[in-house]
Amino acid sequence: MVNKNPDFRGADEVIVPKDALTGWTDGKVSEDEAYSIEQKGFDQIALESPSRVQIKESPSILPDIAKEWAAFQQSKGRYPGSCDWTLLDEFLMGKVLGWLPQIIGSCVVSNSFRGYVIRQQYQIAFLGMAQEYLGRNEFSSNNLSFYGPYTYGQARKIVNMRGGDGLYCEALVKAFLGGKVISCNTPKLLEILKQLGFDRERDFPEPQNANLYRQFGDWRYLDQLEQYEDYGLVDCPFVKSEEDLSEVLSVCKPTFNCSMLAIRKVGEHKDGFAIHGRDPGNAWAHNMCWHGFFYSSDGDKFYRFSNESWGTQHLYNIPAATVSDFFRNRNVTAAAIGEIKSANSTPPVIP
Repeated sequence: MVNKNPDFRGADEVIVPKDALTGWTDGKVSEDEAYSIEQKGFDQIALESPSRVQIKESPSILPDIAKEWAAFQQSKGRYPGSCDWTLLDEFLMGKVLGWLPQIIGSCVVSNSFRGYVIRQQYQIAFLGMAQEYLGRNEFSSNNLSFYGPYTYGQARKIVNMRGGDGLYCEALVKAFLGGKVISCNTPKLLEILKQLGFDRERDFPEPQNANLYRQFGDWRYLDQLEQYEDYGLVDCPFVKSEEDLSEVLSVCKPTFNCSMLAIRKVGEHKDGFAIHGRDPGNAWAHNMCWHGFFYSSDGDKFYRFSNESWGTQHLYNIPAATVSDFFRNRNVTAAAIGEIKSANSTPPVIP
């Protein structure tokens, strides 16, 4: 057995929590029906907004921070060419952000908001974009993330889902492109949450009350908050292959992924991390999020697959060839979190 390198934060053996929740689909459709729904939705978006779902050239990282980032990754055992954005919180904030596990079948939002935060940090710190963070804290209303239940409810409303739990990736794409995002410190939101008693520090970015989350999922409170929407996405590129995934992740566009994939440990690497792959004996109707890739000392490429809505240890290291098989076998539907719009209140940048 190899010695574990603690800088490869994540799972060893994949142990599914007893209270693990998923949430891709409403739980009433077959796998084939689920993929069909996703494909029809993606086709509709591509027809209506083709330029917003295409992979585009992205601006370059600021030179000084690029050097610092490369050195930091190398200090964590990532070899040249790596883009492992699971390290970004440590690089910028000196600590690992560890949000709480999902408490209802909200995985499509609960895993994707983490990627959204990574993208916003990248835009501001690495590209030097003249934007403000949604907040500065891991918890509290001054939160780095958007308020999860609002986007969850709006996405469900877009595709007419009400009752029960669950969501589709195509619905989240529509919500992100439609700007269905509010910050946790929105005054009207705080007013509502204070009246309900769910404005405690750990109720952000997701409330620790299943009933309230489901109320948002059933479209309650949405009309009162719609006028405060901000921070939607300029683009949300569709990812259809391992090559696409590498391209978007190289410019820090974390990619949310809906599928029936279940993951297990399949080996160990001499660099001190577990290797993961598909568990053919199980199926999770679930959303997870690709948060980057890295190269090992022997030049092999691995993707970081985040399932942190089950706990911060649920990060998996998937070989590139396995990821390629996922896409080739049409086991996934995936879209990248592209550029986050500046706040409507942000003054224009004067050349």
